[in-house]
Amino acid sequence: MPTEFLRNLGEYVASCAHIEWAAWLLCLELKGLDPHDKDQFDKTRPLLKKPGIDGKLSDLKNAASTAPHEIQGRIREVCKRIEAGTENRHMAIHGAWQVGNLGDMSVTFFKNFGDSKQADWRDHSQTIDADYIAFALNDANEILVEVYGIREAVSEWKKTVP
Repeated sequence: MPTEFLRNLGEYVASCAHIEWAAWLLCLELKGLDPHDKDQFDKTRPLLKKPGIDGKLSDLKNAASTAPHEIQGRIREVCKRIEAGTENRHMAIHGAWQVGNLGDMSVTFFKNFGDSKQADWRDHSQTIDADYIAFALNDANEILVEVYGIREAVSEWKKTVP
């Protein structure tokens, strides 16, 4: 694998992990829970058991209903962006990456061609170019910055609520 690709893949995967962590913390903050408070920690465990990012995003959207409309809108938009990048995340983390004879990059991974009611998992191969990787990495980093920005907005809003 080319060094630059491995560096970008590592940064992308790390950004995705940080997005999930920051989104989880945002959800807890909206619910008035502090994951660092020993007495409140047990209340946070059920949230951690939600399956994958989809369950956590569902909780985040529900928790957002307590926030001002501007913050709710930002949360809805960032959740859409996270959901749109889910396949890229699965590809990056679970995919088998390879370099072809001509130097082209491809990835093979299991993809659900069905829906939530009737899963249809099959292996899927896809060629990936440098532009696609750059776009996905940039998008993940922008999402991460936005989630942290929303957390700051929530923190400021919470200071004004009695």
